[in-house]
This record gives sequence, C-alpha cells and structure tokens, in this order.
Amino acid sequence: MTGMSTSFLPPGIVDARLKAEKDYWLEKLSAARAVPAVPADYLRSTGPRSGNETVEIAIDEHTIGRALTICNRKAELILALLAATLKACIHRWTGLEDIIICTTIHEQYGDLAPLNKVLALRDRVLPSSILRDLMHDVKRTLFEAYANQKYPFGRILDQLGVARPDARVPITNVAILLRNINNRENLNHLKFDLTFLFSLDGEALSGSIEYDPKLFRPETVEMMAGHFSEALSTVAADGEKRVGEIELSSPRESGPFESEWTVHGPTFGGPLYAGSPFRPAALAAHDSETPPLERHAGRKYFPLTREQEGLWNLHLKGPGSDSGNVVAILTLYGKLDLTSLEEGINEIVRRHEVLRATFAANKEGPVQIVAPRALVGLPVIDLSMLREGNREQETARLAMRLARSRFDLSRGPLFAASLVCGAEDVHSLILAAHELIFDRASIPVFIRELAAAYSALSKGRPSPPGEPSFQFGDFALWQQKWLQERIAGHCPEKIGGAQNGNAPGLRAGPGDPRGPARNAGVSRIAVTVPAEVKKGLEELSRSENAPLFMTLLSAFTSLLFRYRADAEIEVGVPDPNRELFETEGMIGPLSRWLLVRAKVSGNISFRDLIARVSEASVNAYAGRYLPVANLPAQSNGKGRAGESPVPRAVFNLNPSANARMEVCSLTIELTQVLSGPRGSDLFLDLSEKGGGLEASMLYNRDLFEPRTIEIMLAHFTAMAKDAAARPDTRLIDLSLDENVKAGAESAAPGFEGTDEVEQFDFQL
Repeated sequence: MTGMSTSFLPPGIVDARLKAEKDYWLEKLSAARAVPAVPADYLRSTGPRSGNETVEIAIDEHTIGRALTICNRKAELILALLAATLKACIHRWTGLEDIIICTTIHEQYGDLAPLNKVLALRDRVLPSSILRDLMHDVKRTLFEAYANQKYPFGRILDQLGVARPDARVPITNVAILLRNINNRENLNHLKFDLTFLFSLDGEALSGSIEYDPKLFRPETVEMMAGHFSEALSTVAADGEKRVGEIELSSPRESGPFESEWTVHGPTFGGPLYAGSPFRPAALAAHDSETPPLERHAGRKYFPLTREQEGLWNLHLKGPGSDSGNVVAILTLYGKLDLTSLEEGINEIVRRHEVLRATFAANKEGPVQIVAPRALVGLPVIDLSMLREGNREQETARLAMRLARSRFDLSRGPLFAASLVCGAEDVHSLILAAHELIFDRASIPVFIRELAAAYSALSKGRPSPPGEPSFQFGDFALWQQKWLQERIAGHCPEKIGGAQNGNAPGLRAGPGDPRGPARNAGVSRIAVTVPAEVKKGLEELSRSENAPLFMTLLSAFTSLLFRYRADAEIEVGVPDPNRELFETEGMIGPLSRWLLVRAKVSGNISFRDLIARVSEASVNAYAGRYLPVANLPAQSNGKGRAGESPVPRAVFNLNPSANARMEVCSLTIELTQVLSGPRGSDLFLDLSEKGGGLEASMLYNRDLFEPRTIEIMLAHFTAMAKDAAARPDTRLIDLSLDENVKAGAESAAPGFEGTDEVEQFDFQL
C-alpha cells in the first residue's frame, strides 16, 4: 500500500487494480448470509431511529501493557487484536462461526478510496480456534481489506445481490474502529446497531460501545462490555488458549428485582440472556423489520388480538370451561401504608387501559371496550389470629378461590386485589386478573409500577405522572394491520411441524371426556428437584452450549416419550411476546404459545435429544406469528373442533421463585404465581428455588388422579438426574425413580407397559 493519489497512475493500471480488488471481495464475501452478527433484544422497527447511547469498556493497565507489547505499539496490529477479541466474544455470545464485522478505510489511504467508506472483515471462528492463530487470521483479513479498499463496497453488495435496507450494512450489524487510524465520520451515513470504538493515547487504551437503545437493553450492552474486557485480558495473557476456554462472567445484577424477574421471555432478551431456550445464532436468520406502533389516544373500542380471540372462543364454551385467571401472591414485609397501597394499585389501573377493559360481541365479532375510569377496592382479610402454618394454608386457599372464580367479562372490572393480614408487619397481597387482560409477563411490570407509585404516595408526593407511550389496544391494532398480512404469506408445513393439529404430547384414548362443555377442574402438585440434580443439568447445558431451559424441556419431552412412545412429541412453550421495544413495559395478554415438536426415538441419546429439541424450538420460533389455534385450519382445513388453543402438554421455566424488591420501609417478594393450564392437560411449571428447582404440575383433575401426577413428577426428577449423569445414554435406558415401580397397576393408575420397550402409556 502507498499513499500516492490515483491521479498519478495510468488508467490501465487503475482498471486492472480495480478488477483485482473486485475479484477479491466477490470471493471473500461469497455466500455471506445477510444476518446480524449479534441479535438484538428487540425486534427492529421501521420507525425513526433513536439517538445512540454509550457504555464504557473498562480495560485494566496490566492488560493494556501486555496488548501493547504483543502488538509492538503498532495501530494496525492493535486493531487486529481488538477485532480478534470481539470476534471471539461474538462466537461465545451467539455460537456463530462465520463472523463478519465492519471497519472503515485506513485514514492514510483515504485518497485511494474516495467512494468507499466501509470494509468487511470476515473470519471463521470455532471453539477450538487458538487465540493467537485467530489474531493472525484477523490481522491477515484486516491487511487484505486495507490492500483492497479502493473498490466500492456498495457495488460488491449489488453484485452479490444483497439488498441494503434503510442505509444499514446488511451482512452485519457490528462495527469496530480505532480512532488513531479510522475516521468515525466515515460511518455516519450507515446505521450499525453496535459500534465498538477504541482510542490509543500513548500508553492508554480506552474503549466504548455505541448502541441503539431501541434495539438493545443497557444491561445487555454492559454485559458485552464486561465480557470484552475479560476476553481481551485472556487474549493478552495467554494466546495459546482456545476460544471455547475463555471464561466470561455471569450477567451483572442490575437490581434484586429486575435481575430475577425480567419481562424478557424465552425467545429474546439479547444474545446473552441466560434464560433463552433459543440459540441466537439460529435466530439471527429470522431478524426482520417491523412497522412501529402508533398511539390511538382517546379510542374506546379495540379489536381482539389473535391470542385473545382464542381465549374468547374458549370462554364461549360456557360455565363449564376453565375460569382463566392469572393470580399472583406478593408477600409484603415491613410497615405498610394501606392507603398508599390501595391508591398505588388504582394508579396502575388508571395508567393501563387494558385493566379497565370489558368485552362484548357485535355483528363483526368480539371487541374490547375501554372504560374512561375504574376503581378497584382492596378488601382486607385478617388472619392474624391463626397459627403461621394455618395462615399460609388459608392464604393459598383464598388465592386458589380467586384463581377459579369467574369475572363478568361484559361488566368488569376484570382485575381484583385482596390484602391478607398475617403476623405483625407481614401481609400477603393477592392479585387476580382475567387472562383476557393480563398474563404472567405482566406481573413484573405491575410490581415495578406499584413500587414506584407506593414510594411516591407514601412520602406525600404525587405518583409518577403520565401514562405509557403505548397501550395494549395500540398493539392489537398494530397486530391486526400488519401481522395478518404476514400470516397469510406463511407456509404452514415449515412452521415447527405444526401441520398436524391432532398430535399432542399425550394422546387421548377411548372415552376421552374432552369436548366443548367439559368441566375442566385444575389441581396442582409440587415437588422439589434437588440442587445436585439442577447443578448436573446446568453442567450438561454448558457442555452442549444450550441454556438450562432447553435441557429441562428435553427432559420433559423424554418423559412424555417414555409414556407414549410417539415418534413426535409436541410441547407448548409460553412466549411472553414482548419483542418490541414499545411493548417491554406493557401490561396485557401479549403472551402466545409456541409449539415445539421434536422427532423422538428410543434409540437416540439424551444429548441428541437436546439438539433435536433445540432445532424444533427454533422452527417454532420462526413460525411464532401464526397462532396455535390457526395452525390446523391453515394446514389441513379441519382445525381442532371444540378444543383449546393451548397445547395439551405445556412446559415453562421461571427465572426465579422468589423475586424481592425494596421500597421505602417495605420489602415486596413475589411468592407464587397461579394460572391454570387453560385447556391443556398438563402444565409443568419449574422455578429456581433454594439452589434447586420446584417442579409444579398443574393438571386436569377430570383426566388424572393425584397419584398419577405424583409418580410422573418422581419419574421426571429421576430421569433428569440420570440424563445429567449419563447424557449419552439412550432414552429407553434412562432410569426412572427406583422407588416407584412404574407400569405396575397398583402404583400408577393410567400407566400401562408396551411390548416394544419399557414405556408407559396414559390411557386417558
């Protein structure tokens, strides 16, 4: 490379040089996928882009000294080291092996590339890649990019047939710059989601990350910054380590409540969200742009979302159907200001229109009607005279009564609260809402707002003014306008294997009581999964690069297979559906069901099953915009006559059983969440508790005896334990609880052995 201007070169040499550079880039970027390097926390919106925010990267002096020594203080080598570190982090965050990031032209050679501002750096990164070798590979890529920087990048994209939406670089969403050799302004015309900026000043190396807050949460970017610092320290200290051996710390807790009860659910939350059951590398291919929400202030009538329509149809079955309430029990420790608590609850009702909604049907179908105002009372129940154990039992009984009670959808309110007084300075607040206006993911939003309102009111200040930028009704209109167009274009055969709506995880036998008017009572049985079993599952999850959610879902799938021996097992996974930046703090029934249908055989290992369930989960996520209730109708025209939009077998993992939040002199602890399977037969709900797991099974008591559920939970615990210890064991060889003689008629009503393998058949 030289600094001479192209005006001193003969035209023939310039043309030959351009052709050589063109050939280099076409080969270098051949078959590059048009996906982001780092999936965002929120779906991308086509609305106005917000201003960038910045998180600093802390780099200690010892690491800087080692890095400068390795690079001989040469700027290009330092950039190569930083880019290699970033690529190692991206691989660890996402599992991607083909990683592309961007930088800009070298300022020294700016006159050679007047039309070109961006350079793509593409390298292959594997867990087995040696850090020192990776740095050499990235250095070579960087120097080759500088040597071929005259041919315009935009023309390469055109010849590769890659579209350029909204001034974004489509083959990546991450850029890296060293201010000493790269001009930040060269990227001003492009919209990168993440830009890693570094500056070298003598012996000081500083860094930061610029990000779009409408795409990433601050906690995610802070985590990235911390991980980059740790990875850079490893690269500088021991270049012989492998990428897969870089130790990255757990997410920094931003607060005792937010860190444990995030509203982010299993399908998003950024590449570092530990609870996500989906591999971000696979999800990157589903990155898409969505239209922004619009505010419809003052509107009284709103359509139902597709999810609400399914629940409404279930409600029309009559008084014999499930009540469909979401109930949360909050324990309040400390001196309580009852007036502030009641006013705080009503302040939330004022802020969120959906909590003032009722429902009615007209000739065009059901609508939700927003009342201008509503007042929720707070009845007080005194149980202080009872013993502690009896108080807990009575509180649980009251909560279950609320869970089974029926709201009048046409009159409202569809939200209620009760306060149970226990011992001195210990109270239980029971919240209940119909599932047409509330879901589980609304609970942490409600509690955060209640804490803010209570804090202000108890100090004599007005509660925080204003209302959310968007309401649930705005989301319903948004979905009606845009998602139905997307649904119409879906190919059902490619959506999570959901083309057959009559292949549940548990198949019904003769005399099945299901039907439009069945009286589906719900009961609950819970057991404890020991801490050592959870630890073993976590270790297995790490070895398979899978989250704990996926491993536990695989265990549940394996259990259903042992009972049923179906070639395909279908399990419903609740998705909070808060992927839009505008919906993160929204209260309302946004949740939907994802059908995870995996092909299962008794001869595959549990390790293989994790891979199959992971793939099935990603397929389910890809078809997330098509509601479960519509899948059979879309695919075979038959539908599930008289059945619930909820799968018969449902699985869920909560981040934590006990979430705590301090406010004034009060501590708020989320003790329990109750919500029935609402049309499903089995709902396995797992919560992290006391180092282990609490496995709670909500079941249809018209179909199952309590003893059957107890044995099922014992089998689940035993199988999970054995799978963690022997993940390469065939599914048919995983042991069940040795203390339960499964298959014995006297032990397990409804269990029946098969002739093929030791499996157990529910005859429902």
